[in-house]
This record gives sequence, C-alpha cells and structure tokens, in this order.
Amino acid sequence: NRDRKAAALAEQVAHAYYQRGMALIDKQDYDGALEDFNRALEITPDEARPYLGRGAAYLRQGKAKEALADFDKAIELAPGRANVYFERGSAYHRVENYKNAIADYTESIRLDPKEPLAYINRGMAEIFVNRIDDAIDDFDSALRISPDDVNALIQRGFASALKKDFGAAFADNTRALELAPDNPTALFYRAQIEALRGNSERALEDYNAAQRLQPDNPRTYAARAAVYLELGDYESAIDDLDQAIRLRPKDAAQFLNRGIAWFGKGDWERAIADYGEALKIDPNMYQALNNRCMTKAVLGNDLDGAASDCDAAQALSPRDPFTTLNRGLIELKRGQFARAIAQYDAVLAIDSRRARAYYGRGLAKLKMGDKAGGDADIAVAKAMLPNVAAEFANYGVR
Repeated sequence: NRDRKAAALAEQVAHAYYQRGMALIDKQDYDGALEDFNRALEITPDEARPYLGRGAAYLRQGKAKEALADFDKAIELAPGRANVYFERGSAYHRVENYKNAIADYTESIRLDPKEPLAYINRGMAEIFVNRIDDAIDDFDSALRISPDDVNALIQRGFASALKKDFGAAFADNTRALELAPDNPTALFYRAQIEALRGNSERALEDYNAAQRLQPDNPRTYAARAAVYLELGDYESAIDDLDQAIRLRPKDAAQFLNRGIAWFGKGDWERAIADYGEALKIDPNMYQALNNRCMTKAVLGNDLDGAASDCDAAQALSPRDPFTTLNRGLIELKRGQFARAIAQYDAVLAIDSRRARAYYGRGLAKLKMGDKAGGDADIAVAKAMLPNVAAEFANYGVR
C-alpha cells in the first residue's frame, strides 16, 4: 500500500542491501552477506536479485541445496529475462563455478544478444577453463557491439597474452589506457602480460601503479607476490601476502603461497603453519599437503606425519611427481636407501629431467656402496641444477 515515492525509496534501499551483500561476498564475509540479502528480501520479496546473491553466499558456504533453491526462485520470479540468467551466471562466476556460469551467460546472450557485458563475462569464465579461442571470440563480439569498451579490450589483450601473442596483447591494453588513463584494471593486466613474457621489472612497475590507484585490491598484492616469489625476494612476497590475506582471509591460495615464501626463507615451522591454514580452508588442496609433507621431511622430526601428508596428496593427485619426490626425501631421512631409490626411479619414469630425483638417487646409491652409480647420478643432477647439492644440504641431507 505504499505510494510511488515510498516504493521507489524502498527499492533503492533493497538494492543497496543487495550491492553491499555482493561486496561482502568479495570480502568473504558470507554471514554478513546473508544478512544483507535477507534484509533486501524483507523489503522486496518478489525481486530476483537478492535470491541470486543469497544463493552465491550459500554456495561459498558449501550449502549447495539452499543455493540451488534460491537460484530456482530467482528464475521463477523472472522467467525469460536475460538479466536474471546473467546475474545467476555472475553468482556462479563469483564462486568459481565456471561451467555453470558459462551456461547462464550463454542463455542470457540467447535472450539478449546485444549486451556486451554478457560476452565479456562469458569470455572471462572461458579463460578459467582454458578455452582461450572461445574467449577471444566473445571479446570480439563485445567490441563489435561497443568498439571502445575498455573491459573488453583489457580482457582480449590478456587472452592474447595467454596465447603468447604479445603484440596483440599490448595493442589492446594500450588502447584501453588511451581510453581510460590510469585505469587500475588495465595496469594490473598489463603487469600480467609483462609477467607472462618474463619481464619481471616492468610487471612490478605496473603492479605498483595499480596498487597505488587501488590500495585495497587483494588481487594486486597476490599477483605482485607471485613475481617476488619467482625472483626469490621472499620478504617482499610475505609483505604482499600479509596484505592479501588481510583483505581476503579465507583465500587458501594465499596461505599456500606465503607458506612457500616461508619455506624459501628456511622458516620451516611458519611454512608448516601456513600450509595448515590453507588446508583448514580447503582440505582438498593437494599442493598444500604436498608442500607440508616436504617441509616436515626437511624438518625431520615428524617423518610419519610427512608420509601421511604425502599419502593424502597422492590420493587427490595420483600422478603428481612432486609427491613421489618428497617420498624419496622421507626415505633418505629414514635411512631406507633402497626405498628412496625406488621412489626416485618412479619420479624419473614420469619425467627424466628431474635434477633432484637424480641427486637424491645418487646419494642413496652412495650410501649403499654404489659409488660409480651414485657419482654418475649426482653429475647428471649438477649439470641440470648446479646448486642442487647446497639445496639438499640445507634440507639436512648430505
């Protein structure tokens, strides 16, 4: 029974709750997001978007049944509307369910083929499932509709860089910056392109510029940390990962990467702690299990725990050679040299270019009295990786 002015104001308030809820999803405050979506639904119970937002928050909490019920309700309230499929695709996209996101963007495009953002979002989702050519086609479609769309140019440039077509990548990114100077997203993706072509110094310059313009973007800190990790600048990587974790405290990947940085510094205990934090968030992150296995093996005071972590990692990713490599280190530390050789043999059967497998096998052979075989393996390892002996010595194996 509200008059038009009151109804319009109520819709504005409900939309504000919806927008804040979506922002809280990005900040990983799912309980706060649910509160806002519920408030929006109290005001506008027949509006589809709060159901979509609440469904996205439920997905993040692992409540698939509740999420699907909300998504179905949104479609029921707005059947045949392109924007509802687009919004549901965005919700799936936000929680990294790219297959369903692509399907909904496709339906949105079928219903409204003149909306460039649907093509852009579908292209971005396609990049995540390694459909790069399809993504470029979608960005092309968006630019045919809107030739000066900055986001389409940025994303097409990044997709071209993934194909190593750096000329096309820089052309699109340069055009985007001409249209929108000091655009932090364009600078971020130019940094990504520079990193892909191995120009770390230029990548850091652009990440720095993007971070100054948008100081609370966790992606920039995380991406810059990845460059520092590649350069072996572990202190700078840790500083950036501290900020990324502060801004997104439930992002398992950043705990994993900070663990790698602590490992690089030789701070084994902190590395193990961060791998553990990653696994609290994502118990199926086999990389964290693998890395914790290796770190425990290096530390040497919980070899059974190391083996248990390797078992769990191998169950999740059976052909990962790093797991078998780590098992070799465990057996070296246990003094089980024949078992160590068997593990390193298994690694080399998968990949004959693993210097650490040759070195570990060489050490095991020497311990078993096979001097010729051990020396030969160690020589092969040092030719591939000159500092391999120092690395193993740092792990407590000589």
